[in-house]
Amino acid sequence: MRNRRIPRRLLHFSAWLGMLAVLLAIAHPVRGEEILFSGRLAAADCRADQDAQIVDAEVHVGESATCVVPDGVRLRIVNTLVAEGSRFRVAAGKPATRWALTDCRSEDPFELGDCNRCAHDVVSQFMALFDEEEFDEEENSWTFDAGERYPPSLSQGRELSNSDLHSHVQGFVRTNSPARPLAGTYSGARALAQGALAIQPGFIFVVQEKNGLKLAQLHRSWSRHPSGAAILGERLWFGDERDGIDDYVIRSLLVDGDEAAEQAYLPLSSAFQGDRPSVGGGLGLAKLTSGGYMLITVGPGGDEDNPLTNFFYLARQPNPETGKLGRLGRVVVDGLYALDLVPLARWSLDDAIDHNEASSEEFKQSENVTVITECETGDLFVVNSTGDHGAIGAFGEAYYRLSRIEWRPLSEHNVPRGKRQGVMGPQLRPVAWGRHNQNINKCHPRSAATLWVNGAHRLELYCSELKANAVERRMRFTRRTLR
Repeated sequence: MRNRRIPRRLLHFSAWLGMLAVLLAIAHPVRGEEILFSGRLAAADCRADQDAQIVDAEVHVGESATCVVPDGVRLRIVNTLVAEGSRFRVAAGKPATRWALTDCRSEDPFELGDCNRCAHDVVSQFMALFDEEEFDEEENSWTFDAGERYPPSLSQGRELSNSDLHSHVQGFVRTNSPARPLAGTYSGARALAQGALAIQPGFIFVVQEKNGLKLAQLHRSWSRHPSGAAILGERLWFGDERDGIDDYVIRSLLVDGDEAAEQAYLPLSSAFQGDRPSVGGGLGLAKLTSGGYMLITVGPGGDEDNPLTNFFYLARQPNPETGKLGRLGRVVVDGLYALDLVPLARWSLDDAIDHNEASSEEFKQSENVTVITECETGDLFVVNSTGDHGAIGAFGEAYYRLSRIEWRPLSEHNVPRGKRQGVMGPQLRPVAWGRHNQNINKCHPRSAATLWVNGAHRLELYCSELKANAVERRMRFTRRTLR
């Protein structure tokens, strides 16, 4: 399809359909300080409570974008491209359009396939998960057979329970599948073989409910250290690396399927100044009302001098045959997704925030991330989790931080390459915190804590132990539910 520049008369016409105030703003330049939106409007939470302008913006094929301003606020639109087959609307004096999708069916997310349920009043529910009078906690486990070979990799169960301290759970999620309710990622072993160090690839494990929780599948990652995991609808997503490929890769698998994991190449390495973005730590996904998806990735490691960073992207899956957007995870050619990724912003875990507890050194090493949509507002929230790190974080305290994604002017440090400083982009505003005692034989939050939204739109907290138990042939985990 062909992109076309909006004629001035079309802008006037669109504004007239929205509100007369917008028409006047286009006709007369806006004075004073303005909010600036630019780039892909399908990703933006385009709400302005003061005079604003949209400059050098785009709405691509299949996308839908709405910008909302209250009465009395003026909006100027300059040099904006809207593709045929897309929608762009300006609404004044109306309630803000929900940014993230909130109507994923609560009975069965698989019916839509590429969304998760929203949660009611996210801040209150999150805080209740750390109030002993508000939650119940249970300990459980899933089991495996050491000698059995599990599809599709035909790896033996005992390979999960090796003696390498660096081989442990990397991500743990509650899926949307009743038949296979748990899944996660696990790093491979490093061992001496014939006098040389042999590196084994990691795993993606899927657990079924069949007379108890039992291992159903073992997939292999390419690298020794796959990233944490994320659930979106019917699919599990994780980050990976492969020899000979410079860029990081995200892969996915159908939780209830039997095929090997599929792949998508992500050109992340040159998106930001200074950093090479990665998905070695964790990732999170949420569906937007525009037809695209918010993708957040976090790198591995991190320390006081090198804090970890959240990277934000708009992910789209265009269908090359029809030009329309497709469901994220559809394989197009040769096992590759036709993914379109747009870098939006980054946010370092030590960026200045106005709360003493949020400045804890621990969050600089928080690899894990969960993304939650709020039902009432369509806002997106991010949960970063970590814990004390001595002796691989065996004991001490676990830390959780809930942040709201807000669109704010980006600093020079956080703006992608080729974008001007001050353009609006997603940033985190921490709003709530939680703590509990840490014990790696029950819960290792840096690697394996996750929040999940159940059918009642209520939050649940799951957390796995660090390593599979070779003697008992099981992995323990905890589950918190609200009373």
